[in-house]
Amino acid sequence: MPVKRRLDKRGGLDDYRRQELLEGPGGHQLAGVGYLGPFKAAAFDQLGPEDQASVMAAMRQDWADHGATLMVWWRSGEHAEGVQPWCWVPAGGPDCLPWAGEQFGEP
Repeated sequence: MPVKRRLDKRGGLDDYRRQELLEGPGGHQLAGVGYLGPFKAAAFDQLGPEDQASVMAAMRQDWADHGATLMVWWRSGEHAEGVQPWCWVPAGGPDCLPWAGEQFGEP
């Protein structure tokens, strides 16, 4: 009988990775998902320096690939279709930046 296998598709962001770009690594409080998923860690600070660098590199790449789209949504102040309720825009106004914007600069 054939076995169905999931493939990691780099074409888009899942909700957990999107949230981490907005709030910082490990912001969703669930182990095994998002950027921390491959490490089975619940918190970014539980990772060693090499693993932290790997997570930051992946986040930097996703910010470069998807940051412009996220910034349009961020500045709109409205929830985008398909975004979970825990992905929110803080009341800092359109001039504040999400975590990835502060870390990596404007996309």
